[in-house]
Amino acid sequence: MNLVILGMPGAGKGTQSAFISKFFDIPHISTGDMLRHAIQEKTKVGLEAESYINAGHFVPDDVILAIMAERLAEDDCKKGFLLDGFPRNLVQAEELDLMLKKHNLKIDHAINLSLEQSEVVKRLTSRRVCKKCASVYNVELLGSDICPKCGGEIIIRDDDKEEVIISRLKVYTEQTEPLVKYFSDKNILFEVDASVPIDDVWNEIKKMLEK
Repeated sequence: MNLVILGMPGAGKGTQSAFISKFFDIPHISTGDMLRHAIQEKTKVGLEAESYINAGHFVPDDVILAIMAERLAEDDCKKGFLLDGFPRNLVQAEELDLMLKKHNLKIDHAINLSLEQSEVVKRLTSRRVCKKCASVYNVELLGSDICPKCGGEIIIRDDDKEEVIISRLKVYTEQTEPLVKYFSDKNILFEVDASVPIDDVWNEIKKMLEK
């Protein structure tokens, strides 16, 4: 089963991807993980991507696509995969389809985690992370700025500050939101309400995929 998961920042893609990956025993491939993997392996396109990142630039579509082709060719993807953060725009989606078609493959389902922008801002501005162990917390439930797991300092990430979130949502609306229509037109899109509790979101996804 070859899957794509979509949704605004803060919709819970990482959390639900972990559930899907474990339950269906397929690799969870996120854009960040994919880039880190290629860079760590020092592949040709990995080194090219690293040069863009080190210079503070976005990695171009053609480099991302080349890294994705390398990653999807690995053995653990033979029985399926879950893509998180890719494709990020229509160009990448169309090229992904062409890439998979060469191997008689296709995306079977796209899952869109639906959430209002106001809820995204609320969720992300309330998120705090341990600087030491990277555990994630909700500021409203924390009693201190010390991590209860490791004693590390609890901080707000730069990309969880409200002005940055608004900017990220603008980019999402312009570039990534059109993917919802793209996959819907192919009749492979599942819409899931991401405003409900995490377990309810997972149960809905599982029920749809098991069909």
